[in-house]
Amino acid sequence: RDAVLLGIEKTIELNWQDEERMQALVFHEIGHIWHKLSGHMDLQASSASEKSLKQLYQEGIAMRCEQILCQNDNLYRRDKGGWLDWCRENLPGIKREYARRVQSGEGTQDFFGDWHSYQGYSDVGYYLGCEFIKYLEKGAPLIQIAKLSLPEVGRAFDAFVHSGK
Repeated sequence: RDAVLLGIEKTIELNWQDEERMQALVFHEIGHIWHKLSGHMDLQASSASEKSLKQLYQEGIAMRCEQILCQNDNLYRRDKGGWLDWCRENLPGIKREYARRVQSGEGTQDFFGDWHSYQGYSDVGYYLGCEFIKYLEKGAPLIQIAKLSLPEVGRAFDAFVHSGK
């Protein structure tokens, strides 16, 4: 049975207990459940490269669901201290570095989680994943994107990395 579990200690630590951020957090987790029920969330990843693509894809879809349900295409709970501006300004480099790590099999965990950081910024992978899904939405509805196979995700990510956006 699917459930949304919220860690109260982490919610308080990140100062996400106001109504807007709690709602966004719940919507993000509901996005994961929607992805599981509507698409291919449970992709089998056997290598570090595949696990990195899978995590980017899963978190990107959940972030996009969060934005859709909150009716704000620019919503990122992590946006504080210039985080969103930095992500936007550095998107080409973030894409290239993530792609390099996927190709080499190097870990990408420093892109996810507030206890990790990439170039001094935590949770950059959530931004990258969401922008990846928005890129895919230019050619397909979210329900179709949610059904991609892992090889399709890999090809789509490669196209995203080499795109102007």
